Formats: sequence, C-alpha cells, structure tokens
Amino acid sequence: IVERKKILGIRFDSLTAEHVLNSIIKENPFLYKRSILIIGLGKIGFKISMALLECGNNVEIYSRNYKKTFEKCNCMDILKPQNTLARPILHREIESSLINKDIIITTTNSEDIINSSNCKIINNNAKIISVGHNEISQKAIEYFIKNTNVFFSRVDIGKSLIQYLQRLLDK
Repeated sequence: IVERKKILGIRFDSLTAEHVLNSIIKENPFLYKRSILIIGLGKIGFKISMALLECGNNVEIYSRNYKKTFEKCNCMDILKPQNTLARPILHREIESSLINKDIIITTTNSEDIINSSNCKIINNNAKIISVGHNEISQKAIEYFIKNTNVFFSRVDIGKSLIQYLQRLLDK
C-alpha cells in the first residue's frame, strides 16, 4: 500500500495536447493565419481545439459522432474568452474537412480515416500531426511520399513527460 501523498498524478491527455500545441506554435507563432483541422474531438482533440480557440485561431473539426461533436463545439463557444472572435467550425463529412488545410491534427482512434481515396484532396504542402494510431493508411502515406510535399509526424511526448516529471520532483 502506497501513501496517497506519494502518488503523482500524470495527465497524459493534457501533456499530449500541450506538447502538440507547443510544437506547432514553436514552428510558427502566427497560427491564426493557418487553416487548422482537428480530426477527433475526444479528450485530447477537445483540449487542443480549446487552446487554439483561446489563442484566436478558427478551428475546423471533424469527428464521427456529429451530434456529440456539435454539442462540444457549442460548449467551446461558451467557454472561450468572450472577446475571441475565433470559432469552432464543424464538418459532417471527412472529405469537406480535408480541403485546403495547412495543418491537420489527427486525435482519433479510427483506423485509415485518411486513406487512398481522400488523401488526394489534401493540400500538397500540408502538415499532418498524428496523435492517434493507424489513422493514416499505408497507401495514403505512400501517395504523400511519391506525389506531395506533405509532412507528417507522429507525436512523441517522451521529452515532455520527462520535463513534467522533473518539475514535479523539483517541488
């Protein structure tokens, strides 16, 4: 039995969302000029979307359950600062959400959500950040490599986790 005061709570979803935000802001602090899509609005997708809205970025969102996502978008509209003009923009179809996006952040557990048929409508210079697992099909990856300048990366929170633990232990 471990004493309760010796247990450290690690919020992996918050760490992941913070890591994604820091990495894209570090690359380009003027995100409000970029067209951003979040695929999946679970814990991580919601946190990333909220943070981007709070920074004044319009965020386009696609998720499987339209009704639930609509309710979450309404919630974001209420929670964001009143003086923020940015809005969550909801899509019913994955295809319409992928068109002309500069940054696509996948936070879904749906496999092959970006696949061989819809990958061709993605901007040739887009950046895809993968938080989920297997959401980009192998054929889509092959298409991107052969035919586009699409940059895609898988999120690794290892360094962020170590820094978080160091901060906790320093206290």
